[in-house]
Amino acid sequence: MKSLYWLIGLVAVLLVISTVTCVPDNGIRPYLLWADRSHIRSLQIDTLLEQIVFGNMSNVIAIDFDYHDGYLFWTDVISNQLFRKIVNGPAVDEMVIVSDIKTPEGIAVDWLYNHVYWVNSAADQIEVATYDGKMRRILVTEGLDAPRAIVVDPLHGWMFWTDWGKKPMISRCGLNGKHQSVIVDEGLAWPNGLTLDYVDQRLYWIDAKFDAIKSVDTNGGSGYTVLHDTQSISHPFAITLFEDNLYWTDWGTNSINKVNKLRGDGFKRVAVSPLNPMGIRVYHENVQKNGKLPQKDLLIISRPSRRASELMSWHSVRRLSVVS
Repeated sequence: MKSLYWLIGLVAVLLVISTVTCVPDNGIRPYLLWADRSHIRSLQIDTLLEQIVFGNMSNVIAIDFDYHDGYLFWTDVISNQLFRKIVNGPAVDEMVIVSDIKTPEGIAVDWLYNHVYWVNSAADQIEVATYDGKMRRILVTEGLDAPRAIVVDPLHGWMFWTDWGKKPMISRCGLNGKHQSVIVDEGLAWPNGLTLDYVDQRLYWIDAKFDAIKSVDTNGGSGYTVLHDTQSISHPFAITLFEDNLYWTDWGTNSINKVNKLRGDGFKRVAVSPLNPMGIRVYHENVQKNGKLPQKDLLIISRPSRRASELMSWHSVRRLSVVS
């Protein structure tokens, strides 16, 4: 009987541990990646182990990645350039892929077609280029006043962005710039951050004036407020999502915070940043799924991305290394 009780207790403990640690079924740990102007930092979501991934930068604002191809991208608003680097590669792998950008405050990676999109906030433009900076073109110029955050959905062929100009809004268009429309133009003022739930097909944004996190579906309907709390949200900048939790950077408290995406409860401060935390992403393979290609009239067609089976051996170890 004692052995039975011991076994039941052990099972209960293991269930609690598996619930708390937030390690997905594939056993690969998720990381938070965020920029603090002069560094790109990482935080293991389950252990809260923090590291500096890259340092000695001038003013990094926006970041994104291609998990399967092993690239990290970021924008710098001092040099007005877009950079690319192999995640665990040597420093010599860092390269400038695009220059002459006007205040690039938002960036998004299309991991299926190997395109990177960015917002030229000062020029009121959205541009796109391939991973090597070629095939650069301006996609969106109409209806932009002060564009800020951008996300893409390669599986369905859409991109979405926020604008906090005279008429704040959230808009979308195809990945080729066609079929542009406004999907949210009420209940927002300074929509700094934007993220996309690829599974539930919902957008979440965080508003720096209303101190609120709100959500709509990708057509702009079924909206609800996740959290409206001046104690928890002070001056948010960027937001991201993993599984059931939203994570955001906050200038008011120089912190990284999280909350449940459905109920708005479970608030927790998971990290404190020495400098203003800027762009943030969750680094994990589940964030970037493979899938069927969307309708062609939404796409810019180019070379499909390599898949995990074709990658170099260094990327078989799915962890982020610290700077030396």
